[in-house]
Amino acid sequence: MIDLSIPISDIKGLHEPAVVKLVSDGSNESEKDIIILERILTSADKQVWTNPKLKIVVEIKKQLDVENGEIWIVFPESKQINRFFRPSANANTLMFTERCDQYCIMCSQPPKNKDYPFWDLFHQAILSLPQNSFLGISGGEPLLEKALLFDLLEKCIASRPDIQFHILTNGQHFKREDVEALKSINPNILWGIPLYSSEPSIHDKVVGKEGAFEILLDNILNLYLSGGKIELRTVLLQQNVAYLSHTANFIADKLPWISFWALMQLEPIGFARIDYAEKFYDNSSNFNLIRMALDTARFKGIPSRLYNFPRCTVESSYRDLTNKSISDWKNKYLESCFKCPEKNLCCGFFEWYNPSQGYSKIGEMYL
Repeated sequence: MIDLSIPISDIKGLHEPAVVKLVSDGSNESEKDIIILERILTSADKQVWTNPKLKIVVEIKKQLDVENGEIWIVFPESKQINRFFRPSANANTLMFTERCDQYCIMCSQPPKNKDYPFWDLFHQAILSLPQNSFLGISGGEPLLEKALLFDLLEKCIASRPDIQFHILTNGQHFKREDVEALKSINPNILWGIPLYSSEPSIHDKVVGKEGAFEILLDNILNLYLSGGKIELRTVLLQQNVAYLSHTANFIADKLPWISFWALMQLEPIGFARIDYAEKFYDNSSNFNLIRMALDTARFKGIPSRLYNFPRCTVESSYRDLTNKSISDWKNKYLESCFKCPEKNLCCGFFEWYNPSQGYSKIGEMYL
């Protein structure tokens, strides 16, 4: 598992939070890792920082696997490093709040009353990304800070129109008055929005919020009016699997303009661990309901994808819909995976996957 937040025992050379870029890593000197960082300069900084390259002695508590080109946000006072961007990562994600106004029964990041309001630092870090970068924004619910988020996106896109964003939101906060503001930023954004069932009572029960289904449909319309691109997400659960074909029909009839429908396998952490056996649906044991839903979507012209599904748990004629969707920092492969000819195409498993509670037929579909 890759550490994205690094506690450090000592840092010399910085006295205030800063955005820095790793340009080379040095050799060890008496248990100290010497790391050369390039200071990301703002116009105000140029009056103070005459040399953009800064040698920082970082005394790290454990061995750190880093690469050139990483962008870090360093907090000297709390002795913490946030690895904002890693060039080789399959996903880099910004989170500025852990608060959320829904309590999904399988939430992998249960809500906390905690914010990370480092907007100026985020702005600097985003502008420092390589050309044509793709950045995720998640939470918590990022639109709880809608005005600040829109302002950040507008400024970043104005300066760096090459950067694309993937924003995960529960879809409860797109108002009609947001349409004009959204029009200016939507060309650079793919919105990931959950719809857990076409049956309102099931969706509301999954998200723990009465009336959420109706609010979601109204707000998706506002996003449509602003030209928003939507990745509609459905997490596979025992609670909704019987309705998957109905959900596919509903999407085709009511939301045919979405970019695609992502059917997602359950991530076994957070709230999902509570009564996990009553939530996890083993698609390796029975793929019938999923097949019917995917066939319905295909027939109705709705592009579909499978996220977090190991390829060997999916029927062979549907494996082309699978994606390497598990972020590298929380991804693992089982011992048997290393003999698989399709390992490089497969998302693998979550770091916290427990075989005793998971798929019953791993690998058998290749036989």
